[in-house]
Amino acid sequence: MLSALRWIKKNIQDYRGDPNNIALFGESAGGLSVIDLGAVKGSVNLYRTAISQSGLGSPGTYLSYYNMSHALNYSNSVVQQLNCANDDQDKVLLCLRNSSIEDLLTAYGNRYTRPIIDNYFFPRYPPLAIKNGMYNNDLSLIMGNNNDEIAVCYAYPDINFNETLALLSQ
Repeated sequence: MLSALRWIKKNIQDYRGDPNNIALFGESAGGLSVIDLGAVKGSVNLYRTAISQSGLGSPGTYLSYYNMSHALNYSNSVVQQLNCANDDQDKVLLCLRNSSIEDLLTAYGNRYTRPIIDNYFFPRYPPLAIKNGMYNNDLSLIMGNNNDEIAVCYAYPDINFNETLALLSQ
């Protein structure tokens, strides 16, 4: 996301845009990403406005984020399920890249992904960054929620993983 923002900041004038007036918008998980990005120190001055629509699934709780040990355990379980475990990281990456989309989706399962507090990209837990004044305070932030957003899930109550995969493969 930071690379995309840097590119936009550098090139937006070529599209008659203002590099000092860039707005980010995200809905649902994208909305949470827009909010979280303000805690990333490399994001300062890349955008001016953050708009989050229904991006507050469970922020403010530590359950909304992974720490490094959770992330490593999760990654290792996916690597093992794909039979890609190896001491040589290059071989692991090659195995992952050569895995089929079906195998990747099966290994990944229906797990909910979360930002990882890694002391690099996310140096701190975003709600604490806000509380402790370590958030990008130059941002204008607009936040809101859709009234019946979850209702879309009720439209297809009986669809399962295999049916979803078949739809994605079409």
